[in-house]
Amino acid sequence: MGNFTQSISSRRPVVVGTLSDYAVEFNVSANPQHLSAPLPADLEGATNYAIGLWVVRLGDFNSFGSHNPLFQIGVAGGSTTTGVGFSAHQNENVRFSPPNVATTNMPEIPVALLPIDTPVHLMGVCEGSAMRLYVDGQLQDSTSNGGPMPADMSGYAVNIGAAQDGERPVPMRASNLQVWNIAPTEQQIQDLAMKRISSPFPTGLVFYAPM
Repeated sequence: MGNFTQSISSRRPVVVGTLSDYAVEFNVSANPQHLSAPLPADLEGATNYAIGLWVVRLGDFNSFGSHNPLFQIGVAGGSTTTGVGFSAHQNENVRFSPPNVATTNMPEIPVALLPIDTPVHLMGVCEGSAMRLYVDGQLQDSTSNGGPMPADMSGYAVNIGAAQDGERPVPMRASNLQVWNIAPTEQQIQDLAMKRISSPFPTGLVFYAPM
């Protein structure tokens, strides 16, 4: 579950020993690196969904410009109005973005909640119009501007480390990537924030990449 391909053939991410020996390191120099995977088909039109990952910040999240995708479902070009997931912004906040909405009033956290060289678990949940952002299993922010996934998501992909075209990269390590087509319960979020997921996978987990 979760078949990533190397999106920039001349740049290979480096597997490192943080996060239980299966994290991948991105953008540790000026050379953009990112990975992309096919979108799970059963996300189209979903009204409830969630996106999560372990992340270690390795530097400034605004060093490559604004609206830098950490882990998103998006189209080529990484438009901030179509990308769904986590992105870092020039004001040093990290946002959980729903699809096709203005880039205001989204659940967000200050980047200070992601200390450099410290593993942090992020989970964004959309349940109808309710958007919630969790850090290490604890609710940090919520808004009511959520919306369903597009009915037609052709051209979309799951992207980590940068936008689908490799632009606006983010210096980080990442692992335990999750995409759900349900809204996990708070107990599930807390449980899954603390461990690597193993088979049999929970109901509703449609994409998983331990990395």
